[in-house]
Amino acid sequence: MSFSVVASSYLKGINEKEKVMREYKFRKFGGSRIEDVGTYLREYLTKYPNTSIYVGTDSKNRRNYTIYATIIAMYDHERKDGVHYIFTKDRTPKESVIFSRMLNEVQYSIDMADYLEEELEGYLKRYTSEEVSKMRDENNSLFKAHQTNLVNIDVDINPFSGNGHNKSNQAFEAARSWVTGSGYRCRFKPHAWGASVAADMISNR
Repeated sequence: MSFSVVASSYLKGINEKEKVMREYKFRKFGGSRIEDVGTYLREYLTKYPNTSIYVGTDSKNRRNYTIYATIIAMYDHERKDGVHYIFTKDRTPKESVIFSRMLNEVQYSIDMADYLEEELEGYLKRYTSEEVSKMRDENNSLFKAHQTNLVNIDVDINPFSGNGHNKSNQAFEAARSWVTGSGYRCRFKPHAWGASVAADMISNR
């Protein structure tokens, strides 16, 4: 296969993914629609440059389908006046297997974060490997030097089994390896408040 064919296929994949991401309709909590999430976030970050961004997804099964809600949370470390959220929803055929549904949530979040990785370059601070390797997560563990991506991911999975009561725990190791291996800094329950907000989007809106 020639380089031009490989390159064409690769670019086609990028364009198709970008098209899919642009089809997601984000809204503010008040219900008003956001036409272009990339433009919206760039304008927000220009106005509030000391902002960190978190992406989180949660899901819930209905009678014959699964609904996924993905949020983008913006927290300004200078103003410290609360978190600004925007969200989108997607509906798919019902996924009854907990492990698969948890990893679907991770897929939604990583896809969105990957999209923002390109959309927000130059608008968010990208930590160096040296800086990241000195940072600690909510459990006081050091991040790895490769976790330098722009946004953070909140994962709605419990890191503890709770003697089998925390059913999402079965996907914890796979999810953690996937997210951290993709270069993202991540948080899990009970610190993953972004995913908790996504759950509220499903239940109450």
